[in-house]
Amino acid sequence: MTALDRQRERGAVMVVTAFALFAMVAFMTFAIDVSHWFDYSRNLQNRADAAALAAGDAYGNICFTGNAGSPTTGAQAVIGEWAQLYSGAGINEPTGNLPYTDAQVSSGTGWNVATNGYINEPTLKAGSLSDYLVRLNANNYATSGGTNFSLGDFCSGDPTYDATDTQCFGQPHGQTSGPCAVGPMADVKVTQRQLPNFVPIFNIRPNISAHARVALQGIQSEQGVRPLAVGDASYIPCVTANFLNNDGALIASEKLTRIGSSDTWTSAPTNTSPGDVKQIQIPSGNTNPVTVQLFLWDCSSSSPSGTMYDYYNAKGQEQTLGLVYIDNWGNPGSVGAHGSPQIAAGGVHLTGALGTTCDPYFQSSTTPCQIGVHANIQFQPPSSGVTFYARALIDGGNPIPLTNTGGTDWDSGNNTFTIQPDSGPHTITIQWAQLGGSTGAGTCKTSGDPFSSGNKCQGTFGQNGTQRTFAGTNGTNACNNPPYDTGPLQWIDIGSTDGSGATAGANAYAQGATPHLYVTTSVQGLANSPPGSPDICLRVAEQTQHATGFIDCGQGNGTPQDQAAIANGCPVPPGVQINTRVQPDGSLTCTPQITPWDCVSNNPGESPPVLKGFDTLIGTGTNCAPNNWGKTDANGNPVPITLADPRAMVMIITGPTDLFNTNGTGEIPIRAFAVFYVTGWSTGQGGVKGCQYNDPPPVSGLQGSIWGHWTSVAVPSGLGTSNGKTCNPNQFGNCIPVLTR
Repeated sequence: MTALDRQRERGAVMVVTAFALFAMVAFMTFAIDVSHWFDYSRNLQNRADAAALAAGDAYGNICFTGNAGSPTTGAQAVIGEWAQLYSGAGINEPTGNLPYTDAQVSSGTGWNVATNGYINEPTLKAGSLSDYLVRLNANNYATSGGTNFSLGDFCSGDPTYDATDTQCFGQPHGQTSGPCAVGPMADVKVTQRQLPNFVPIFNIRPNISAHARVALQGIQSEQGVRPLAVGDASYIPCVTANFLNNDGALIASEKLTRIGSSDTWTSAPTNTSPGDVKQIQIPSGNTNPVTVQLFLWDCSSSSPSGTMYDYYNAKGQEQTLGLVYIDNWGNPGSVGAHGSPQIAAGGVHLTGALGTTCDPYFQSSTTPCQIGVHANIQFQPPSSGVTFYARALIDGGNPIPLTNTGGTDWDSGNNTFTIQPDSGPHTITIQWAQLGGSTGAGTCKTSGDPFSSGNKCQGTFGQNGTQRTFAGTNGTNACNNPPYDTGPLQWIDIGSTDGSGATAGANAYAQGATPHLYVTTSVQGLANSPPGSPDICLRVAEQTQHATGFIDCGQGNGTPQDQAAIANGCPVPPGVQINTRVQPDGSLTCTPQITPWDCVSNNPGESPPVLKGFDTLIGTGTNCAPNNWGKTDANGNPVPITLADPRAMVMIITGPTDLFNTNGTGEIPIRAFAVFYVTGWSTGQGGVKGCQYNDPPPVSGLQGSIWGHWTSVAVPSGLGTSNGKTCNPNQFGNCIPVLTR
């Protein structure tokens, strides 16, 4: 090889080496940029996670009030604003980059981005802030056409429309469990558009995106629970209807079955139950009618315990009568010429809506109800110059005329009697009159008022011409002692399976008849307080035997310990949980105790001094927490209730039969958790002072009581665990945000 060849070879090697070095540098640069993009991707994921978690902890009771408004301007907008503030977005970004223009939250929460700039300032800032895009509840990333709230709002999102989530996209809509379930959710998608190279050699400017989602799920355990257990009729395991005669003696009993998961119970046959319809013997003779009593109990066949819902009649209160009345008419014959009228076949029954809170025979409505009356009356054969009249009287007064609609039918129309709420039983009697001709009582007047005392041809039918309506009171959380405490019963219908099919409103039968009757009722449990509703009361003195009981959840015995548990919450670590140990009869077991505790002990004998715990927790005089119930913000939206407010107290929910069938210090299974927002408490006794911002006592003389409102909340993620099921904001009880994406 010549020198020239060797020189050419060395030159070629140098060229190859130069090219190799250039390739190596390019590869290293690309590797650095890939690492940079990956690092930026993780940074974006942290921002998305922080945004979703911040949104989750901002839910409070917003989705549970029925007044969440729009996600941009309504009460729920604060959820999105907290998400944006923690997404790493700053201020003065271009319109369209963010869901909210320089999102702000009220000064009460401690942040105002207009003055503080970033809340969650990003650690990587190579990307331009003007190219940082945030989308909330969007069906795609911003660079792929995603639009805010195309998955729904924060209270009712549907991830099955999310094109970025292959696990959910295209799946059937309306799922109730799993990551694709429809329900309250805050979905965050962030994108850094046109991210520059770390080493600016190649002009590769990718779009980097990240995605996080928080969904509200049902709660399994909670921390900070207060030592009060409240009975909820939703957890009544057994309901029985008792048919009673005039003396209060039992004629027959029927076991009612819950229809699905609703609050309706019936003894009628259903698709899932054969029913328990009995043949009822209607007493013979002109006696008082059959009535129906409801028994809500614990299913124990050996020692049944629960509450009978009925009332005592007015004659010295010596006879127990049921809440619902069945008229028993006699054996009508034909009424001859000049004969006095009589109640005909069909008797007397009431009209109006059936199966609602305004049932004509029994209702527990908080508003007046309008009902009507229909009577079957056989008058003497018509003749020239003779006119017949009928009217209905409620409690002996307020006469309502009845119109003959053909044959023996006399009717008032459906909405002629106004029944005021909480007013108890009302007797409806039928009065008749005749002008012209004569009856067994003598010659009738021919003109004037047919019901005047001067007309011999008029009268009131006896017991077989009587009906009754009953306006009860839900005394479960009443702030007084209502005289007609009908508990959680909302309406009661009596039906018959005789004939071609089941019919409701079977409240009139011939004496001696043996119809097959069934009972349907609504047993309403606790519910969130609607806006503008009055305060309800909980009695912390257990001996009142109402729906509330003071409990031992780890604090031990003694007033100082109980006061501390009110102020600081139950001391059991790591909180308490819902009991899931269901027995074959539907009851829950408490033995052995597990961790977290799923049962608590009854704490009898507590007295008003424990209310000093509320003085400690909420404050006294003017040095106390404001009362935010029913308040609105500067935009007119309801102020959300969160657990940061000391008035929002998490309480244990249990079954009524669990609470007061413990014989002193038995174990009470935990069924659920909910928040009672305390607007006031009894003062005076035991040195309890109270807060100036409290609502006044709903009724005078209240002792050993707190008052306020029920509301479900989304518990902050660090204060509980999930049961893995989708939260339904229309149901009573707390939820918790869970990072599901």
